[in-house]
Amino acid sequence: TRADLFLIAYFLTTVDAGHYSVAQRVIFVIITSIDSITQVLSAEFSKVSLRKDVIKLTRRAFYYMAIPSIILLVLAGLPSFIYELLIPPAYSPSIPLVRSLSLTYIPFAFDAALLLFFLYTLRKPEFVLFVNILMLLLVTIFHILLIPRMGINGPAISFGITYVVITFVIGAGLLREFRLLKDE
Repeated sequence: TRADLFLIAYFLTTVDAGHYSVAQRVIFVIITSIDSITQVLSAEFSKVSLRKDVIKLTRRAFYYMAIPSIILLVLAGLPSFIYELLIPPAYSPSIPLVRSLSLTYIPFAFDAALLLFFLYTLRKPEFVLFVNILMLLLVTIFHILLIPRMGINGPAISFGITYVVITFVIGAGLLREFRLLKDE
């Protein structure tokens, strides 16, 4: 959602919203690659039904998702002078935001891969809908609570907490459903 940007502009200043928007754009480039990977993998998840095949495909999906996750990790640790070459001085407050948002989005890649299992292998879109609604609610509530208190860093904390909760929800669903898969 773009609720984070809207709420920063509402609770803080338009200058803060501009700095946040720059950081958000950098992250969106990586998120787009995650979405592209899920598009490629979705057809494969629709073809598997045996536990061993799901394990093999999930492992492969995690390898693919490791690529954008490593890029996010690199962005989080990139030296400031490299950012300063790419981001104009007026937007230098965006640099710490890129770093913090990079770290908080790492679970997103793996969560997206796991949701393919529910959507295409199990054909349970209601679970994916539940996860998305829960995520929207959590992010919105945490943004409203954290942006006024934490300022421009509020969304990164909000996303971080939300992705941890969502990862546990997906993990619990995965364990429950995985037991029901056939071995052969």
